[in-house]
Amino acid sequence: LSSAATDVYKRQPYSMRAIAESLYSHNVLSIGMRMPGHGTAPSGLVDVHWKDFVAAVRIGVKDLKRRLGDAPLFIVGYSNGAALAVEYALAPLEGSMIPQADALVLLSPAIGVSPVAALARWQGRLGKIAGFEKLDWNSIEPEFDPYKYNSFAVNAGDQIYQLTSEIERRINNLAAAHGLIYFPRTIAFQSVVDATVPPQALLDRFFMKLEKSGGHQLVLFDVNRYSETEPLLRSDPESLVKSLFEDPALPFDLSLVTNVETTTEDVMVRFKLAQSPFVFDQPLMRAWPAEMFSMSHVAVPFPPDDPLYGGSHVPGDARVTLGSVHIKGERNLLQIPDSFFMRLRHNPFFDYMMKRILEFLELESQDTS
Repeated sequence: LSSAATDVYKRQPYSMRAIAESLYSHNVLSIGMRMPGHGTAPSGLVDVHWKDFVAAVRIGVKDLKRRLGDAPLFIVGYSNGAALAVEYALAPLEGSMIPQADALVLLSPAIGVSPVAALARWQGRLGKIAGFEKLDWNSIEPEFDPYKYNSFAVNAGDQIYQLTSEIERRINNLAAAHGLIYFPRTIAFQSVVDATVPPQALLDRFFMKLEKSGGHQLVLFDVNRYSETEPLLRSDPESLVKSLFEDPALPFDLSLVTNVETTTEDVMVRFKLAQSPFVFDQPLMRAWPAEMFSMSHVAVPFPPDDPLYGGSHVPGDARVTLGSVHIKGERNLLQIPDSFFMRLRHNPFFDYMMKRILEFLELESQDTS
């Protein structure tokens, strides 16, 4: 909607860069928010409060709406940013005089976290005592990733827990009074296995409480059913997925990216409309890459050709592609945690996800010249 986006999106958080560029190519002005405590040093998250994040979102959306005028307002959020998008959308329903979003796009939304995070507050308080400063941290790691902290401050977990608890309380209050009738249309993308955010929390705390005729959509990425690692999984999300597709009263459209058969890595989309018992399968003409057994929380917003987190390295390029590093050796020898190299860093179905986003926002037919 404005040529100003050319300069703006380049200063956005890296995790939202690919999506911002795609939206910009469809004439959408995109402003990325760098939350307080982020994008500097890990110590920035030791003393930050979730209300600082909320205030920053209010400022950013106010400025964006001023630029947009009468054009529709979309909020795209990843992980904690998705929780902040939901928090913002709840405020006008509670009487706050701020512009309501026309639609939300949520990626690996941090709507609920483990109750163990509640203990972080007490550990963090001990960390303020002289001699106990190390208790401010759950882990301290080498900071080799230019766009993501590897060290994790205890306070960061505590603030996410407080934010998600506040969102749950407010959703419950609204649902008990008159439901979430006017909540903006929402589409979310979530892996059925997520070490950061339990998928069940997203369903119980948010999606199952949305208005049945609200036009909401949930897209789940299944594990690779052809992968030889499936028998090694600690838990199989199949029962959760099965229960969703057997529920004829879901208040949202449901899609699952899953294997066509367990004998192939080719994938399809299994979907059913809100309030419908009918399930349909549609080939996706894509396949799981070799040796990939699932999506991950951090992979969703990054395309396979991302220069940092992508899955392939260009010969002759001196830059390190973190997503394509494959090394073997003895465990616990490197300063970098072994788990870093196992976790998927990019989304092999990014183009499908982006197509769904553009369709949802009714942008797919716009001129991209």
